[in-house]
Amino acid sequence: MAVDQVSVLVKNQLKSTLDESFDQVALSQAKLLLIQAQSGVQEAEAALSTALGFQDAQHFTLTEVPLNLDLPDSADNLVQLGLNQRPELAALRHEVDAAHVSLKPNKLRNIPRLQR
Repeated sequence: MAVDQVSVLVKNQLKSTLDESFDQVALSQAKLLLIQAQSGVQEAEAALSTALGFQDAQHFTLTEVPLNLDLPDSADNLVQLGLNQRPELAALRHEVDAAHVSLKPNKLRNIPRLQR
């Protein structure tokens, strides 16, 4: 450990006791941070256990899951698919289609007809 090395250097009078004190403080802070992190993990596991319906806290182990993503070379197809599937744009397309359908009979009424 670095603190042990500094202690040896202090004994051999190659470092000051102030340096040793700083290292001791840094080591104590690191230990405190470790304990806080471990406590946070336990708290999170308890919350997750409760959310999943367990009565007691469970220990969970994370595993790496490989992602098999077959991504296209270009995003253009995905953008077009997204635009085609947007609900508000689909509603507007239906409105336009409905307007075209009602426009055809109206145009036919305004065309003069020859009668015999």
